[in-house]
Amino acid sequence: MIRPEFTDRMKAELSANRHKGDWTQWRPSAADLDKELWHHVQKLRRALADGKQEAVAEHSADVANICMKAHEMTGLK
Repeated sequence: MIRPEFTDRMKAELSANRHKGDWTQWRPSAADLDKELWHHVQKLRRALADGKQEAVAEHSADVANICMKAHEMTGLK
């Protein structure tokens, strides 16, 4: 089951990063997606290791958003 509080956090992270450009128009290459995913996973790993719950929540949502974009880029439903 998808937890609504997690999807709400994903939406909040997208809103917080709106200044970076239009998410719906972003068409990253596979290499760009890999770079973004690696970057956010590393931030998540540090937050987990440091026991920083708020940062874990933020970076988990960032990772999920990047995964969602990767899925979107496949064109599969």
